[in-house]
Amino acid sequence: MYMIDIKDKVNALKEIMDFYSSEDSYISFEGYELVDNFNHFDNIVCEATDILPRQTSWPKLNFYIIPLTTEASKKILELIKEKELLHHQEGIIHIQISKNGERVFIGCDNLDPECTWVSGGITSDYLDSLKQHGKINSYVRSNKQ
Repeated sequence: MYMIDIKDKVNALKEIMDFYSSEDSYISFEGYELVDNFNHFDNIVCEATDILPRQTSWPKLNFYIIPLTTEASKKILELIKEKELLHHQEGIIHIQISKNGERVFIGCDNLDPECTWVSGGITSDYLDSLKQHGKINSYVRSNKQ
């Protein structure tokens, strides 16, 4: 597992979504004004799960889980760019990804480096590539669970 310091939020998230997208992957978004943004996705769930729990208990934020297919990943990225959902406090606060029943990415508090980490097959070589291309500032191996 690696804690990561994201430099380019949109493009780093694109790379992470692309890495994990599959028929058994899900992404959750938690934040303020998200109702009109995510409610049109297919197979959306608005309740937390054991694998993708809410990260904020109060105030209760909008919460959505969406299957993370390649097609959904493209639509999510377009929406995030169009609405600038990663660049203001009223947008997305917490993002999580699960794959094959395991949480493999979490980015809390607007992708704060103290609470953003990846696991589930991502290697240091992959993270080095993200760093080289200006998508992350740094990463460090962590034993956090």
